[in-house]
Amino acid sequence: MWSAAQLHIAVQTDGARATSRQMHTIEDTIQINATPNRILEALTTKDGIKGWWTLDVACDSEKKQATYRFPQKAGGAMEVTFQLISADESGLVMKCVAQNNNPDWLNTTLAFKLVPDGKATRVDLSHAGYPAKNELYAMCVKGWTHYLGSLRSYLETGSGEPHGKA
Repeated sequence: MWSAAQLHIAVQTDGARATSRQMHTIEDTIQINATPNRILEALTTKDGIKGWWTLDVACDSEKKQATYRFPQKAGGAMEVTFQLISADESGLVMKCVAQNNNPDWLNTTLAFKLVPDGKATRVDLSHAGYPAKNELYAMCVKGWTHYLGSLRSYLETGSGEPHGKA
């Protein structure tokens, strides 16, 4: 996992007064029988993302952004746009720059660290910057466990469990 602390401090200034608030991080790890390059392709291409995370994704190569949409059964959709910060065979780092119906994800950082381990690769996920350990945070902890398993299934069997798959 990352050596960074699990809790992050964000300092905001309000005039001359500074306030701080505790930020929270989701961390998870999974072993996948695939090369770092295959995993990176699944994390960074439209077809790859549709195979494990969500079927509704739009990628803008020029802006280095991707928008992920998660339609809800009750109607409406949760939508987040991430800006790519870095991507290479050692991993991927993105920052959430826009959201719709998911304010807790705005300004969070999502990172996937890829560590070769024999014929497999360890994937360390870190989703940092949550403002509170609330119901959404708890749902996302479970969600990331599901989607990491979906990523593994997609890469090892060719079939994942992305959001929106019937």
